[in-house]
Amino acid sequence: CLGECDEFSLGKVWLVTFMDAPVPKVPKGMLRWTMFDLELTSEEAWLSARAAKEAARAEKAESGKARRRALKLAKQLEADARLATKLQAEEEEAVAVAARPGPPPEGKRALREIVRCPIDGALLEDAILCSDGFAYNKKTLQAFWHSQSVLVSPVTGEAVTAQLLRHNPLRSTVKELLAAPAKGQAVPDEEPELMLCPISQDVMVAPVLAEDGYCYDRETLAQWFLTGATTSPLTGSIMGQHVVVDKHMTAICRVWL
Repeated sequence: CLGECDEFSLGKVWLVTFMDAPVPKVPKGMLRWTMFDLELTSEEAWLSARAAKEAARAEKAESGKARRRALKLAKQLEADARLATKLQAEEEEAVAVAARPGPPPEGKRALREIVRCPIDGALLEDAILCSDGFAYNKKTLQAFWHSQSVLVSPVTGEAVTAQLLRHNPLRSTVKELLAAPAKGQAVPDEEPELMLCPISQDVMVAPVLAEDGYCYDRETLAQWFLTGATTSPLTGSIMGQHVVVDKHMTAICRVWL
């Protein structure tokens, strides 16, 4: 059909004629529109189709985001797994080094590394001080002597006496670590209480084990006896002036001086 209007303004009349009818000549100043018979659809169907198209596009975009998130998560999990493996290997290595037989390791170390028996690397739960100046677990040292059939130092190989002194500071420290394992995992920021002389409260320069089973700085304990004291500074019980050089404590105190 053919629609005609004299001008674009409201209130004007449209003239409609059929295509098979003679097409009149368009007067000057008028416009002509020709509309062809196309495949038309309802507004509801068009809106429904558009909504489906937008939904498909959104789903595709969301699917892409999901894939990117999954890929990012997979990479993060892989990195975390590598880090966990590395940390576990380092921890196992640290434990192996800490448990290695021998005298206390040099340098600032975690408490668990410096309170171990030089024979088997076990924690010094039953610590005693041997005449060689090193601390051992009592039963471990006695088993070592039995296997050697001679009284020698497991560290130096030199002859020692059978006299063993109870080492209370090491026993107390190990007991605390067993009760709170995390306490001994990291290197302390400040000198541990184990290394402080009970009298002066300073890091011991020359630790000795006294007859009361506790460690003191040699010079500080000597000053104590010079005052005429005949008792233990800690327990108050009668105590002689015999002391044994504590090489184990000397090694671990040296790095904090």
